[in-house]
Amino acid sequence: LFSKQISSISSLPFKFNYSAGGTNLAGDFAYDIFFRWDTAKGNPQLEVMIWGDHNSWPIGTVTATKVITAGGRTFDL
Repeated sequence: LFSKQISSISSLPFKFNYSAGGTNLAGDFAYDIFFRWDTAKGNPQLEVMIWGDHNSWPIGTVTATKVITAGGRTFDL
């Protein structure tokens, strides 16, 4: 599937800009990096999603806690 194992990738460089105005803002953003897109299936097969939030939570329930720590922050699934 890949010429390189995902576990051997140490970085995924990307650029992202965000700005908002107003008061009492709450919301979130998501940034997707697609490794493989299967046009026959019409949707991405492998992706990395980066989710940033401010007083907002994803739909669903936490399935695992303290899964990864990066940049001094610990993340749940």
